[in-house]
Amino acid sequence: MLFEGKILDGRHRYKACQQLGISPEHSDFKGSQEEALAFALAKNAARRSLSVSQKALIAARLVQPRGRPKKDANWHLFSLEEAEGEV
Repeated sequence: MLFEGKILDGRHRYKACQQLGISPEHSDFKGSQEEALAFALAKNAARRSLSVSQKALIAARLVQPRGRPKKDANWHLFSLEEAEGEV
């Protein structure tokens, strides 16, 4: 399955086809970037036996910001005072 010309699902099957000299069949994923992510996560979750903690770690990594924050970035959902219950 391809999305925007990149392998969304079937990376290992693609590599096996390359090694065997076979032209792989593929389909193009029709949907948004968010739908493609949901598709890939669902496929991987169905294939793998993950514990609840492993699934939680994957979810945390998905929502974690990437790269360096800009000077005006707000990394906190609430202030320190709100976290301490003073507001």
